[in-house]
Amino acid sequence: MKRIQSAFAISLAVCSALVARAAEDKDARPATGRQVWFAASAIPDDVENPVKVQDLASFKGGDYLFLNLTKLNVAVQMGSNRTTIKPGQTSISRAPDLNQAATTPVIYHFYHPERDRWLLITASTVARIPTRREICVFSWDNQFERLDYHGITFPVEQ
Repeated sequence: MKRIQSAFAISLAVCSALVARAAEDKDARPATGRQVWFAASAIPDDVENPVKVQDLASFKGGDYLFLNLTKLNVAVQMGSNRTTIKPGQTSISRAPDLNQAATTPVIYHFYHPERDRWLLITASTVARIPTRREICVFSWDNQFERLDYHGITFPVEQ
C-alpha cells in the first residue's frame, strides 16, 4: 500500500509540475489536466517505474496506448505490426491518418516463463475511430492468478 501511495504522490507532483510549466510557457504541453493521463497501480516490486505519465496532446484519434503493469512480457499485434511490451513499459500504436473509422485485427499474447512460450490472451477486431483513442492496460489479477486486460476510451477534443 505504501508503494501505491508513493506512486500516486509522485504522479500528482509530476502532473502539477506539467501544469505549472504550461502556465509559465504558453507553448508548453499539456496545458490542462485533461491533456495528461497517469497510471499508478499495485505492481510488482521489481518493476522499475510504477508511474507512467502520458501527454495526451500528441495522442491522436485512432491511436492505442498499451501499458504493461505485470511481471510478464506482453505482445500486441495490430494488423501486420507486432510489438513486445516489457514489464512496466508502454507502447503506442499510431493510427494512419483517419477520415473515418477503420477496423484492424488485434492479437494479444503474454510470455509464460514456466512453459517457455507465448500464450494467447485474446484476439479480435477493433475499430480505429478518428474521434477517440484507446488506452489498454495489462495488469495481474492476484485473486485468479491471471493476466487481465482493461480498455479505456478517451474522446479526442475537436
